[in-house]
Amino acid sequence: MPHTKYAQVIQDYFQNESYVLPMYPDLMSVNFNFEGLYRSDINYLMTLGVLSYAKSNQLTQANLALDALINFHNTFETTYESYKDKKARKKAFGLSNEEFRLEMLRSKAMMQAAKAFVESKNGNNEQALYLINEAISMYKDAPEMIFQKYELWYLYNKLEILVNLENYEEARDISREIKTKSRLPIANSTVFNKEDSNLDFINAYIRFKTEDYNGALMATKILQKKQPNSPRAYALEEEIHLAMNNEQGAEISREKYLKVINKSK
Repeated sequence: MPHTKYAQVIQDYFQNESYVLPMYPDLMSVNFNFEGLYRSDINYLMTLGVLSYAKSNQLTQANLALDALINFHNTFETTYESYKDKKARKKAFGLSNEEFRLEMLRSKAMMQAAKAFVESKNGNNEQALYLINEAISMYKDAPEMIFQKYELWYLYNKLEILVNLENYEEARDISREIKTKSRLPIANSTVFNKEDSNLDFINAYIRFKTEDYNGALMATKILQKKQPNSPRAYALEEEIHLAMNNEQGAEISREKYLKVINKSK
């Protein structure tokens, strides 16, 4: 499905489908028992819609999708709190007060992460860093959360923002944290697959920018092994060789780069 259509499909699914609406009483006036996805999971799906627009440079649509996400979060919070009676609230939503607190933390964290991505796309990386740090903090403030499957995704967003800010030292620390946490059993590969090729490239790029040239060359070799048809792996390798005054190595990398480019035509 094209990126441009994804966000609207997600929004329509949770707002218009008759068999979905009864599961989410905060989206309609009729109350039913809660069954199905957690609202934080819906936030994630809606956030993917925001990202699909932002990544295709449709920033107006990205902002509209972000507004829908914010409204979804606010409506959930307002509707839930409008129930004064705990039993009625539990019956309508299937959530205890504590479960609601955790869902609100997850939901708000996802919303802040989406805001951070859009701000970064707009070039406001300082604000983006503030927002993603806030999202990570909310997640960490509730260690009792059973589903920590989005933490790696938040960290990856922070990593990209730090690289944009040219804060390579902290970016290197975050890259290491991602690699460590991605090995844990709790890491959910269906949500975050370590952005494999991108994470490997960023690792090589950070090493290059921090003048760890030998480490950067090793990292590009790993990237080339995983992604032999990735032009940027050879382009970065050329830059590293040039920084090391290795003209012959740079020329070899350049030839590999051109070969991959011509092969893709």
